[in-house]
Amino acid sequence: LARSWIHKCQRNHTKCVNSSNPSLPTRVLDITGVSTSKSVLIRQSKLGETGRYACLSYSWGHAWSKDSFEHLARSAYKKPLPVSHLPATFNDAVEVARSLNLDYLWIDALCIWQTDSIDLQKELSKMNRYYRDSTIVI
Repeated sequence: LARSWIHKCQRNHTKCVNSSNPSLPTRVLDITGVSTSKSVLIRQSKLGETGRYACLSYSWGHAWSKDSFEHLARSAYKKPLPVSHLPATFNDAVEVARSLNLDYLWIDALCIWQTDSIDLQKELSKMNRYYRDSTIVI
């Protein structure tokens, strides 16, 4: 049902038609499956690279800290990351985005280097664009 809504939206709504292939965020989770549907890849987008992606809006909770996310993200950067290593909320978002035939997912905790103040400041200033340009916010 959600796939049909997205398709209808991108076919019929002027704003959606004009923004159906937006620039990707600086870093994204490539959820196309790397070598298996059980892994993702955090990667740097190329300048001007476009694509359809989902964003995750969630509560950080108490089990994870900035250092935990930073360690996970940095260790998985450009290398396959088993989805089983992600918190359940992230794992579910990967499955939802994949079921909607999207290739990318943006999760702030993994796509922004949380302990790098320069990257954090730069990327936080772009969050409104990331959410606005996403195909869907989960």
